[in-house]
Amino acid sequence: HVVTRARRGARVGRAVRRCEVTGGEGSVAEVLAGAARFAVVCGDAEDVWPTIADDAVDATIMDPPYGIDIAEWDGDLPPQAWLDHCLRISRGPVLWFGAAVRVLDFVHYAPRPDRVLTWAPSFALSRSASHGMLYRWHPIAAWRPKAEGGRVHCDVLRHPTDGRNTWNHPCTKPVKLMRDLVAAFVPMGGIVADFTAGSGATGVGALLEGRRVILVERDPEHAATCRRRLAETVPGEGTRKAKQLGLFAATKP
Repeated sequence: HVVTRARRGARVGRAVRRCEVTGGEGSVAEVLAGAARFAVVCGDAEDVWPTIADDAVDATIMDPPYGIDIAEWDGDLPPQAWLDHCLRISRGPVLWFGAAVRVLDFVHYAPRPDRVLTWAPSFALSRSASHGMLYRWHPIAAWRPKAEGGRVHCDVLRHPTDGRNTWNHPCTKPVKLMRDLVAAFVPMGGIVADFTAGSGATGVGALLEGRRVILVERDPEHAATCRRRLAETVPGEGTRKAKQLGLFAATKP
């Protein structure tokens, strides 16, 4: 029994050490080097991509323009060059949210998505409609997806929307949805990038799940929201390793 307890303690200790992450906010380079948990860049993704090496992040998860004119920046879908950059920078999956009305346009990208997931919120406040019917689902184009851990076990996601919020962004995604996507497609301790960060839900989900994150947002007000939300997020909170860390701390004399 003594040996068993000792081995069990050693395993917990190793888990705690792996859970430890240096730094808080830093630059993109510092996140990539492991010296910071997150970076928020206020600027254009096209200016940031050339500064990032091939295969530098584990996944890209982003909510780019839908091409449905919901705002001045939403006149068209992203160009092919955007996908080229994401596939070059990511050594793993690339996930893009889109609009139901433009789902067929994903076939024009090269390569075509390997899968198209569906986010169909079980509850939503949106009243967007056409032809007498409400829109109640969103496509998520996925290149090189490989879901692990059971958090995304099928291609239909039913996460409800978060409802109203204190920031003014038309496309805020629920944190629980982003947490599950991060947990499924980004390895523990890995790096996820979002080059159209909006209100920062991808970043909050990444930090909560013990991942590092790079956010790029062109709007200064939304970039400030991203920075505030990430600064207020406890990294790793709610993950199994974080719970082990809390248990280990609670049992220390």
